[in-house]
Amino acid sequence: MKRPPSSALAPALALAAALTALGGAWVLACGVKALAGGAAQAVPSSAVSEADRVARGQRFYTQSCAHCHGETGDGQGEDGGADLRGLAASNARIANAITRGIKGEMPTFRKRYDPQEVSALVAYVRTFTAAAAP
Repeated sequence: MKRPPSSALAPALALAAALTALGGAWVLACGVKALAGGAAQAVPSSAVSEADRVARGQRFYTQSCAHCHGETGDGQGEDGGADLRGLAASNARIANAITRGIKGEMPTFRKRYDPQEVSALVAYVRTFTAAAAP
């Protein structure tokens, strides 16, 4: 197999480098646009601070969870949900319970909250401390 002369590869390499640079610039521009008030979906989750995520989760929790699990996650809500303080379950397992519900115990929130919102709920639930031993 004959190799093309190196001068023949130069235009192809230049084109590849230019396309790579343009792609990076486009991604950066989308992120900057989002931070300046554009579509919120364009901001990567890493750009959202943990405090902001917890605050969003608290709003969602108050709207959808507190009536069962209580304002502090102690399970003392009107509808008597589980105590969420100091959960040993993984974040993925908690997110799955929120998304899919628990048959006969907890409704599904799949249609109400997207994955980023579920992640915010999990972050807020993680702020509940375990109950003190009596």
